[in-house]
Amino acid sequence: MTNPNYTSLWTESFNAENVQKYDDKFRSRWEKNIKHRGQIEFIRQYLEDWKTWCDAPIGSGRMMRELQSEKMLGYDISDGFLEYNRSLGIPCKKGDLFEFGENYKNEFDLIT
Repeated sequence: MTNPNYTSLWTESFNAENVQKYDDKFRSRWEKNIKHRGQIEFIRQYLEDWKTWCDAPIGSGRMMRELQSEKMLGYDISDGFLEYNRSLGIPCKKGDLFEFGENYKNEFDLIT
């Protein structure tokens, strides 16, 4: 069950400044930085140039900025996150994760 107040925080009132603050916590907090490094190394094991990769939800795009791939797509419901990532050149589509499987069944080799 989703929490409407929590969801609206990310989908309705998030802007580029909020995204930057959200992203900065992964560099400024030691435990978040360690978690991020571990996630990057785990994904790197499975990401190959020929594979199609979707990061859903993409959030601030920290994974895709670090692990560039020719066939990548960010997916999120938040206009703020999508706008931020598009400004960085990351291709993105808007959508609800609860409908992801219906819309993208078998389209990706790797989903994070």
